Amino acid sequence: MAERFSIFPLCQPTYEGELVDVEKIRAICSNTLSENPPEDRALAWLNMLQVYPRNPVNWAQTQEQALSLYQIFIQEYGLENWHQRVFPPYVKKEAFKVENNALMNVIHGDIVRTGRHIYFLPPEDIPEGCNPKDIQAPFTYHIRRLERILYVFGMQNPSLSYMQGYNELIVPLYYVLVQAKSMFHDDYLLIEALTYTMFQFLLTNTDIQLFYTTKDQSSTIVSQLQIFENLMKVFIPQTHKLLTSLNIFPLLYAYRWYNLLFAQEHDLPVLLMVWDSLFSHIEELIEYAFYIGIAQVKEVAPQLDPTSFAKSVKILQNLTIPNALSIVKDANMMWAERKEKLGKNKK
Repeated sequence: MAERFSIFPLCQPTYEGELVDVEKIRAICSNTLSENPPEDRALAWLNMLQVYPRNPVNWAQTQEQALSLYQIFIQEYGLENWHQRVFPPYVKKEAFKVENNALMNVIHGDIVRTGRHIYFLPPEDIPEGCNPKDIQAPFTYHIRRLERILYVFGMQNPSLSYMQGYNELIVPLYYVLVQAKSMFHDDYLLIEALTYTMFQFLLTNTDIQLFYTTKDQSSTIVSQLQIFENLMKVFIPQTHKLLTSLNIFPLLYAYRWYNLLFAQEHDLPVLLMVWDSLFSHIEELIEYAFYIGIAQVKEVAPQLDPTSFAKSVKILQNLTIPNALSIVKDANMMWAERKEKLGKNKK
C-alpha cells in the first residue's frame, strides 16, 4: 500500500494562524503510523513530546533555539568534535578526555551494546582509524552522536544523570528523525539537538521517571508493578491465576517492558508502531503501557505451561509477537473499556 501523509498537513502554517491539532495527531497515532512516510512519524513524535510549536509559523525559530542551546552545551563540555572521534568498543575511560570520563565510559559501554537497534540506522563511510572488520564501524558517527546526547543529558540533569536503559530509549528517537533528515536540511547536529530535546521531555515530564528514580526506587517499582498486576486480574484473570500458581510475578519479566518501553522486546520497525501508540497517551504513558503489557501476555498465554515455571518465564522474557498492530488494537480496546467504566463510576 502506498504511503500517505496524514500528519504533515496538520503541521503546516495557515493564513488564519491555526494551531496544530495535537489531539487529532494523537488519535491518528493511537492506531500507529504503520503506513505513513517517515516525515509523518517525525512530526507526530515532535508534537506529542511537545517540541513542535503549537503555531507552525514558529517552527523555524524553535529549531534555531534548540540547536543554539545544544551547541552551548557541547561547547561547555568540549564535545564540538566528538562525532569525529574514534574509539574501539572497549577502551579505558581515560581515553575519552572529557570532564567526566567515568560517565562517558558507562555511556560508551552501553551504547556499543545496543546493536539490535543501531544496526537499523543508515550506515556511513567508515572513518579512518576504525577497524573495518568491526561490525559497528559503519555506524561510528551515529554512535558518537548518541553518546554526545546522553552525556549532555547526564551532565545537565545531575539528579537523573545517566542510567542504564537510557541507551535503549535514545536510539528510536534519533532514528525517527534521521529517517526524515531531509526535513531537517540533512543537518545531523540539528537532529541531535531535537533528539536531545525530545529525550529531555520524555525523562523529565512523563511518569517513566518513576522507573529511574533514585529515591525509594525498589518500593516505587514494586508499587508500579502492583498496578499492572491488578489490571491483569481484571482483564486476564485466568492467566494471572496461572502465573500466580507458578510464582511468576511481574518483577521477573515485566520490569524491563516499562522502564525501556518495550525496546528489548521488538525489532525497531515494530517498536516504532508501539511507541506511536504510547506517545499518543503521553500524559498517562506508563498506565497505558500496562495495557500494552497485558495485550502481550494475552498473546502468548496459550504458550504458557501450567506445569513449568522455567518454560513459562522463558516465554514471557523472550516474547515472539509477529503482529504488533493486534497488540496495540487490543490494548486500545481494554483502555477504552477501563476508561468508560471509570467514567460511569464518577457519575
